[in-house]
Amino acid sequence: MLMTAWRGEYSDDYFAQLPADPAAFGMPAEDDGLRDDPLLSGRSWAVSSYRPDQQPTVFPSHHGGFLGPEFGYPGQPEAFAVKLRTVLNGS
Repeated sequence: MLMTAWRGEYSDDYFAQLPADPAAFGMPAEDDGLRDDPLLSGRSWAVSSYRPDQQPTVFPSHHGGFLGPEFGYPGQPEAFAVKLRTVLNGS
C-alpha cells in the first residue's frame, strides 16, 4: 500500500518507513492464510479470459483523461465528456 502512494523515486526515505498498518486500508491486521481473493486466485479466469464482442472506444488523453489540472496530470475533461456522451447515447 505504501508503494502505490509513494511519489517520486524510491529513496532511502521510502525504505526507512515503518510497514503500513493494514487496518488503515480496511484490511485485516493479521494474515489469515487465505489466498482466495478473486483478483489473486484462479477464480478470476472469467474476467481475464473475457473477450468483448465490439471494438474498444478510444477516449481523449490518458487513463485519467476526465481529470482537470488540479490533479497534477491534467487530462482533457471537456473532450472526454463529449466522447462519453456520444458512447452512452449510442451515436
